[in-house]
Amino acid sequence: MGRKLKCTVEEKITAVEDYLQGVRSSTQICNDLVISRLTLLIWRDKYLGLYI
Repeated sequence: MGRKLKCTVEEKITAVEDYLQGVRSSTQICNDLVISRLTLLIWRDKYLGLYI
């Protein structure tokens, strides 16, 4: 069984915007994209310019 292909930039942006706007919960997003919650939070921080 191989690794899932990386998410596209568009998928990442949509996921973070959905999370920040409360459209989908972190659990829903993580399950849909097969990622960890930590990954989603890193994407969020990068989106907000908080991640160095």
